Amino acid sequence: MLADGGRRPCGAGRGAGMALPADAREITRASELSVGSAVLIEWNGSWYEGTVLVTGGDAIRVHYTGWSDSWDEDVSRARLRIR
Repeated sequence: MLADGGRRPCGAGRGAGMALPADAREITRASELSVGSAVLIEWNGSWYEGTVLVTGGDAIRVHYTGWSDSWDEDVSRARLRIR
């Protein structure tokens, strides 16, 4: 089953979303993010593991762990958490 018109897999399977872990922290301008940083990415109310590809500006380019590069996207800091 696909959510959002096929944009992101939903429910079960590889890379399925999870609840936000208690040790996750919000990303702020002062938070240091660099290429390769491990992050949690919010999508459609669930959290997915990912990696920072590009930083700078208001948007951060991320890769979803376990998904092909076609799912890479630019997200706001509000949709990211670090552990």
